[in-house]
Amino acid sequence: MFAKILSSSQTFNGVDYNERKVSQGVAQLIEIKNFSYLQILNLTGREDLKDYLKSYSSRNTRISNTQFHVTISCKGKEYSHDELKEIGHKYMEKMGYAEEGQPMLIYGHFDTENNHIHIITSRVNPKGQKINDSHEKIRSQAVIEEIMGIDREDRLGTVLKKTLSYNFESVNQFMAIFEASGYECYEKDLDICIKRGGFVQKKIRTEQIKKRISKNYLDDNRRKQLTAILYKYRDMVSGKAELKDIMKNNFGVDLIFLGSKDTPYGYMIVDHKNKSVYKGSEILSLKTLLQFQDKEERLKRIDMYIDGLLDDNPKLTTKEVNRMVRRQFGTYITKGKIVMGNDKFRLKHYMLEALSRNDKYAWLQDFCPSTEVEKELICKFGNVSNNDFISISDEKKNVEESVSFIKECLNNTEEDHISFLRDCGVFVFNRKDEIYCIDIANKCIINAKEHGLNIQTKPEKQQYKGKNKGIGIKNSLPGINEGKASDTNREWEVGNYPERNNDGMKI
Repeated sequence: MFAKILSSSQTFNGVDYNERKVSQGVAQLIEIKNFSYLQILNLTGREDLKDYLKSYSSRNTRISNTQFHVTISCKGKEYSHDELKEIGHKYMEKMGYAEEGQPMLIYGHFDTENNHIHIITSRVNPKGQKINDSHEKIRSQAVIEEIMGIDREDRLGTVLKKTLSYNFESVNQFMAIFEASGYECYEKDLDICIKRGGFVQKKIRTEQIKKRISKNYLDDNRRKQLTAILYKYRDMVSGKAELKDIMKNNFGVDLIFLGSKDTPYGYMIVDHKNKSVYKGSEILSLKTLLQFQDKEERLKRIDMYIDGLLDDNPKLTTKEVNRMVRRQFGTYITKGKIVMGNDKFRLKHYMLEALSRNDKYAWLQDFCPSTEVEKELICKFGNVSNNDFISISDEKKNVEESVSFIKECLNNTEEDHISFLRDCGVFVFNRKDEIYCIDIANKCIINAKEHGLNIQTKPEKQQYKGKNKGIGIKNSLPGINEGKASDTNREWEVGNYPERNNDGMKI
């Protein structure tokens, strides 16, 4: 759990930021408190909220920047937004921002992998006094730890014990292990200072750590493995922050960069698996490591890769392509777009068409047609013309479940069987005087006669020109009328057919 106090302002621009996120659909206002008439009249526009906060804050004219804006975040989805909101209430109380009548806005954000909230209020209390902000950034994290029941001494002791169990060749490597655990370390005079939450929690004599230094043997196989991993994932990301996250989350390896944030002069690798620390230059030079590709170049490579996959196997589905694209580039396709971090790029039209077609054929194949008649029927049902993409299956899935479901549907109605079954997601077809049911939920094709299903069909008659009028059942299945009306081997759906997507859902 982490709290970060953001910059103050006179204009309450934090409201602008959060409302913009709301308009983008990646945040929502989960609590508005002590906004008087605005709540009564349900006026929650950004200008209304900002004007109220400015008016409230004007009771103390000596404070220029009256906005207090803080974020509270957790790891992943460890806490829901409602749980974070309750933690936020306790936090604001302990920080002195929760007197009766203090206005407060809480926004829940879901635009990152970590759940987090934003809280906005005034630095003026309801009496017109300035709320104490002395050392507030130092107090902030201490308050969060107090709320979460974290004992700083115990945690520091645990981390120190763990750190001393690692192999390290220098004081700098020792400090790198601590930094990988969320602490800041630096040498001052003859001490190593260990800092967290804005103040030094412990000092250790440098001489004591030097006595623990030992030769750190780097296994050649591990060196090659780490080099290959860094090369691969460097080409999947756009910057070192993203690379650090992947290395830590996927491989238990921390990258600690030395020097300034934007222009590091070196880095170290903390290998938690082997409890060792290595100089980054022993694995991959810093210059090579930081040769990240821009998004346009990565997108071009991904396009070429997908194109090649489809050339090799024209029947690949989105799921199959995603499995390979994730492994090669750490990205994926969804809703016709390539996802790269927070950005989405539309697939080339011909790729999207191919994958959509293949996804549809894969969905139809899941119905496991066991005869040529069933194969033709499922192709007509899916409005596809190339039967070669669908094969006869030796396996029938979910037959008992489907038959039981259809019987239950029939027992529950005395009216038109066809309409009721269709409403239940079962579509009925007449083929050469045989009745077939296509059960969407169970992905199954059932021959009604073979399974003792007595389905009463009451087709609506329709006149056809020509000598042979067929059996006169009206249908609206897309693609069903490709043949002639006189074709005695054609299929008819009994009843109307709603258009569906590849998952069988109504459009």
